[in-house]
Amino acid sequence: MDYDDTVGFSMQGGLDFDLNDYWFLNLDIKKLLLKTDVKVYTGEDIIPVEVDINPWIVGVGIGVKF
Repeated sequence: MDYDDTVGFSMQGGLDFDLNDYWFLNLDIKKLLLKTDVKVYTGEDIIPVEVDINPWIVGVGIGVKF
């Protein structure tokens, strides 16, 4: 299998929640929009396939203000 390099788009949104004067909690979500061409080698043939890679990514973090 051989994936072509490509460029895609992403969207992101998030929130910070203050826990106290120093600590905060961060939540965010991202959506990737990526499309690439793939060549699948079967041993006898090469099959071209277009693949969509569009995951949702959820993040949680803890931070410190200083």
